Amino acid sequence: MMLSIFAYGLPPPAELTRAMGITPPTLYAFFGNKDEVFRRAVEIGTDVVAVHATEADGVERDELWQEVVARYPDVGRFGARTDRPIPLIVLRRTPAPAAAALP
Repeated sequence: MMLSIFAYGLPPPAELTRAMGITPPTLYAFFGNKDEVFRRAVEIGTDVVAVHATEADGVERDELWQEVVARYPDVGRFGARTDRPIPLIVLRRTPAPAAAALP
């Protein structure tokens, strides 16, 4: 199952650390690496699902953009007035970690 959301883009780590008032080493000490910053959990109903956020590109982005514009016409009008593509962020379920074997 693929979950998709509209977003204005993932901020770069430097912007995140500035907004949070922390240093990049603190961010990486907590998350480990840049990729882990965008691995999170979201709630869907009563379920908590592990996801990884990535920016859609190519055909996937084109198809998602059509869905976004159909659902939110104002976003399409905004996109038509800018010279850059509006980033679309896709949340994909990540595999659940394997349960530890019991002795």
